[in-house]
Amino acid sequence: MFAVNTLREAGLARPRAGEALVLLASSTDFAGDFDQARMALDDAEHSRAGRFRFARDADTYILAHALWRSALCLVLGMQRPPLVFTEAGQPVLPGTGMATSLSHTGRFIAIALTQADTVGVDIERDPPRMQLHALAPSICTPREHAVVMALPADAREGALLALWTRKEALLKAYGTGLRLDPATIDADVEMDLARASHATLRIHALDTGPGLKGALAAPVQVDTVTTLPLARVLAMSITPDGLSRSYVQPIAPGSSHA
Repeated sequence: MFAVNTLREAGLARPRAGEALVLLASSTDFAGDFDQARMALDDAEHSRAGRFRFARDADTYILAHALWRSALCLVLGMQRPPLVFTEAGQPVLPGTGMATSLSHTGRFIAIALTQADTVGVDIERDPPRMQLHALAPSICTPREHAVVMALPADAREGALLALWTRKEALLKAYGTGLRLDPATIDADVEMDLARASHATLRIHALDTGPGLKGALAAPVQVDTVTTLPLARVLAMSITPDGLSRSYVQPIAPGSSHA
């Protein structure tokens, strides 16, 4: 199993009731195990990896998905976790009582696991390669846009990036992707967010360390978020590399999804 010793040494275990576990990793730490990682993927994942424009993005995709599958095997105690995807691309684990989500940006990877019906995680490089100011009307509700524009000019980009991570995490947890316009939903931290036909969710900011921003959305009964960094993920220097590749299609031009 790919990276199984690393995961065991990090203390990866099934999250407790009410807890979401977020595994943070860097694909750089697993570059020597690339061939083993490729063997862990299914045909659909191999096909998706082959469609990336840049080899570095394909490599991170492969390593992220292999690590994801290994983490699920350990947490669920299964050789083949029942990981399937909805039409909108949301990962589900039928019959396990668990929910999971994946995000990666540049070489960094985040995997969320919790005992709940749904979960969404997103990480982004900070600062991103592109300016988000022009995208604000596509990201923000009118109220959110007013709040951001009231900030000092040098604080707006960081606020928009943090808001985007919250929107991505929320859309993943809703399982809608951009079929739900992000500019129509509020994404406040630590507030109960109710929506018809969906569980009431709460968004948590992630402690990702310098150079990254992250957020997790989960049902309100999930009140504890534990971050589990692998190896040197929080100690590496960071070069901006755009927005994350995740199963919700980003609105940023040129981005791709996992």
